[in-house]
Amino acid sequence: MTRDGLHSPDDVKDLKERLRQWRCKAEDNDDLWIQFIIYWMIFDGYLSRKYGTHKDCEKLQRFYDDADCDIKKSIQEYICCPEARQCIKNLNGLKGEVIKDENSIKEIFSVIYRVRCNLFHGAKTPDSPNDNDLVNCSLNILRPPISKWLE
Repeated sequence: MTRDGLHSPDDVKDLKERLRQWRCKAEDNDDLWIQFIIYWMIFDGYLSRKYGTHKDCEKLQRFYDDADCDIKKSIQEYICCPEARQCIKNLNGLKGEVIKDENSIKEIFSVIYRVRCNLFHGAKTPDSPNDNDLVNCSLNILRPPISKWLE
């Protein structure tokens, strides 16, 4: 087993193939909330496999600390582009969310993780314009770099 929880290049290939199947399910669905859930599952599945833990706080902290994380590199590149900057600006301030450093993956993903938790635990409603904006902005930050990494 390698240090990142993947046994071989074939393990990486097999993991990516499974996650690509999930991405197809997300893209075949018109509901942005379902797409967000699936893209979060892809991200979470990657973290679980890479870091070998099932506790969200541990996975996220390892992700934040890991300078060699390939998906993190894809995210870091993406958050510098104009579309991502606009999503981050839109996400900042919605329902009291605060991102002080718009270049900080940790701050951005802390907000996205909070959106995920609130959605999964019933604190988000599809008829709320603010909740729709939060889910849409979060999805639009997750989707492009994850899709690029899955290529």
